[in-house]
Amino acid sequence: MTTKKVILDKAIELFNKNGYATVSMRDIADATNKSVGNITYHYKKKSDLIFAIVELQYEDLQSLDLKTDVDIEGLNEQLKMMLDFQKKYYFYFSNMIELRKTYHEILEFQLKVREELTLHFLRIIENFEKKEIFRASPNKELQACLAKGIVLLMMSWVQQTSLGETEQHEGLLNIIWSILYFNLTEKGVGLYNQIFL
Repeated sequence: MTTKKVILDKAIELFNKNGYATVSMRDIADATNKSVGNITYHYKKKSDLIFAIVELQYEDLQSLDLKTDVDIEGLNEQLKMMLDFQKKYYFYFSNMIELRKTYHEILEFQLKVREELTLHFLRIIENFEKKEIFRASPNKELQACLAKGIVLLMMSWVQQTSLGETEQHEGLLNIIWSILYFNLTEKGVGLYNQIFL
């Protein structure tokens, strides 16, 4: 593992545990058994470190290889994968608004990710309609609103709750499925019941 990767991994761990704002470059140096000079050689400032983590986070998101041609069980598995992804970068999702205020460049990144994920879930919804799992929507705008709603819920959920990790996961999945459930056809309800009941 490269020195840069060691630093990033340890920084993420410390940020998740102690909060981004409270962790210093000295804390990261101490935790990696490296000098502050060694850390700042790779990442001159804390902002350089956060931007590197954001890039790593985006690469990790791309590596999830999320599929759009899935069934109800496949969608549920993807939602769980996204929750695990949030857990890995907990500090980021719990401080999205603060990070965006502090580092304006992060806003552009957040909008890009939100747009990509919205398009992903929109394609799933369209496929559900083709498979007659979802009722046909009267217009594409409603489909897009549903996809955007799922993404916004997922991206902001960690900030909105003080529940434990398991309760957070279950709570978010329940909310998303309570929204999706009303769009299910009779066939979709049958598939849903096979998985969840």
